[in-house]
Amino acid sequence: MVRKIIAILFLLFGFITAGSLYQPLDLKDNFTYLKLRGLVAEHREAPKPSELIEAHFIPLGWGGNRRFAFLLIPANEARDCEWAELHIQDLSTDKTLFEKEYELCIPPGSLHEERQVEDSLGLLFQRLERRYRRAIDGVLARFGIMETPPIKLLEFPITIDQNPINYSLETHRKTEPMFSQDDLFVKNWRLQLIRELSAKRSLRKTIHTETYQNPTGLYDLRPLGYFLSPDRQRLAILVAMVLRGWEGTPAVTEFQIVGASLTKGWK
Repeated sequence: MVRKIIAILFLLFGFITAGSLYQPLDLKDNFTYLKLRGLVAEHREAPKPSELIEAHFIPLGWGGNRRFAFLLIPANEARDCEWAELHIQDLSTDKTLFEKEYELCIPPGSLHEERQVEDSLGLLFQRLERRYRRAIDGVLARFGIMETPPIKLLEFPITIDQNPINYSLETHRKTEPMFSQDDLFVKNWRLQLIRELSAKRSLRKTIHTETYQNPTGLYDLRPLGYFLSPDRQRLAILVAMVLRGWEGTPAVTEFQIVGASLTKGWK
């Protein structure tokens, strides 16, 4: 009897909180993101920032201080309907431990009014909650992910002790003949963290390098901020990218997570 009561309470709690879990980051006040969007207009083929097709990022939670789970709704250039991607990443290696797509198409026979708001972000998240919440919760439980929404995106510099930590981003660019002959696209980049010890002394470490062998159409990228692990020893850094659309315009945004330890690797 007690077990039945606990199960009922668990289901009721899940029902009550179901609408509050999948909350995309609101980046309208993130200066770095707004500046990145504005840089797109400097490229010959790129549209105005207001014409971007934007992806949406939803942090879900941590498993210890190494595993980080998040959802993406990618920028949709050509598919018939939207979809969400569940990612679980090992932040010590940046390897993906789990990845799965969840289609968010409107089923046949749905109301005409629902079809008219197909692009409504709120409707997409309602659909995601209704169809896949149980399946997603099962995956998170399997990887020991504790769901702790809302998870706040913190902006640089990092000030968790007396020595502030900032980042350095290096990019190298070249033309991509299959795209624009007039634009330079990012071909490789390196992200470093810098810990200021004094006005004359600092420590630094490289936390991510990436080189693209194939054309990407990557106009630019920026770290927007970071998520701090529960033990305050590891970061999940959110990197935003703006890429040329495959048809030219409009451009699209993407997100990538880069992991970093706050305690190891400093030189």
